[in-house]
Amino acid sequence: MQPEEILKSTEIFKCCTLSELEAVSLHAIRRSYAPYSVIVRQEDPSRGLFVLLQGSVKVVHHFEDGKELALAILHPYECVGEMSLIDGEPHSATIETLEKTEILILTQESFKKVIEQVPTVSFGIMKSLSQRLRKSNTQLADMAFLSIPGRLAKKLVEMHQNHSIELTHKELASLIGANRENVSRALKNFEQLGYIRIQRSKIEILNLDSLKSAASIH
Repeated sequence: MQPEEILKSTEIFKCCTLSELEAVSLHAIRRSYAPYSVIVRQEDPSRGLFVLLQGSVKVVHHFEDGKELALAILHPYECVGEMSLIDGEPHSATIETLEKTEILILTQESFKKVIEQVPTVSFGIMKSLSQRLRKSNTQLADMAFLSIPGRLAKKLVEMHQNHSIELTHKELASLIGANRENVSRALKNFEQLGYIRIQRSKIEILNLDSLKSAASIH
């Protein structure tokens, strides 16, 4: 798949024409990373916009006491790095690969040129940031009003609808703002109830409707 076709599949660039995306792709750098490689660290200077082509990455915020919160697991055609790209501030989270991963990078300098040449991209950026804010608001509400099993069930449903679920208990715990022990207990309970089947780090959904009920999704 050509770079412009890949960009067309992303939220930020899907409003552009193919000819516009050809101009964008001229500024893009393609990079490959081994599993569990750090693409960028929290507090690093802005390196640009990252477009995931292949593989998956986790976006993690680290706290001074050593704890961490996984903000997102990203898959092909998703983007990260927009905030630092726009405000020039250091990256607010670490981006680490979960498997062999390939990305397109648009540096801050290149992105400025893209905005000048293809103003339509500005609307894509605004839409992407708006969606991210909505998602953050939902996560805050879940933290306040859903139990750990409820948050876990909701996350499993969400991940099942988009991709296979292959995460450790610790990674799942970080994604929902809980500790690993509580998540392990909730997973074991879901397995005993026949909602899921656990095989090493892979979770198979057996009863999606029951999980939705546990997550209060109707």
